[in-house]
Amino acid sequence: MPSIIIVHGYRETIGANPDAELIVRSIPGANHMLRQARTGGVREQNTESWDWPYAEGYFESMADWLVAKGSTLGRSGGPSPGVGVKYR
Repeated sequence: MPSIIIVHGYRETIGANPDAELIVRSIPGANHMLRQARTGGVREQNTESWDWPYAEGYFESMADWLVAKGSTLGRSGGPSPGVGVKYR
């Protein structure tokens, strides 16, 4: 399903609740597991993508979200979590 449809669904349901917090970010080139993907298809996901590096921007997005929630993780002068780390 195209991500634009999913994002619209989130905004129409969760986003319609005035008490809910909703942040939706799309990371280009990422599969559902936030790994770099070639096709994004189910066959690809079920075979080899667990060994692929996380998509560019994933760790930065998570760090930004944590900071927005009041965390100081990775913001004390050191690198953000995952920056420069390759999981292979």
